[in-house]
Amino acid sequence: MFDARFIHSGFVSDDFLAANGLTRPITSSRFLMWWWIRKTFIFSYCILVNGRRAGFIGLHNVQPCASAEMSLALFEKDMRRKGHGSGAFHLLVRDLQKHQLAKKIVVRVASDNFISLSFWKKLGFEEVKRNDGAIILLYTAHPYQCSRLKRFS
Repeated sequence: MFDARFIHSGFVSDDFLAANGLTRPITSSRFLMWWWIRKTFIFSYCILVNGRRAGFIGLHNVQPCASAEMSLALFEKDMRRKGHGSGAFHLLVRDLQKHQLAKKIVVRVASDNFISLSFWKKLGFEEVKRNDGAIILLYTAHPYQCSRLKRFS
């Protein structure tokens, strides 16, 4: 909730809208934006660089032990192309593997967003499908045995 103002300002910026093929923000309300993020992203984090808020990374459509979709955005232009997005990605993947949450990560990128396509491919994502102006990329984590959740009685 404390990051709502920052996240909202990033999600309504012209760069973010253009990169996601939107012409207007999802909502104009900070509270509604926070609520949408809470309902959409099972795990969501504000990316901090030297104590300064730089962006957002989150997982949605999580299928435990199988896959998750990822979104990542660096809102501040001066924070881009400095390894901060890659660093946030690697931290999140490390935790996904540690807790055996998802073996595969999926991202969707607009087919004309060449900077994002290059970013994800450098991280090891491979194109698997093109669909309605979007490219779907897949990252497969190192194999592990997924432990079953045990029921407590």
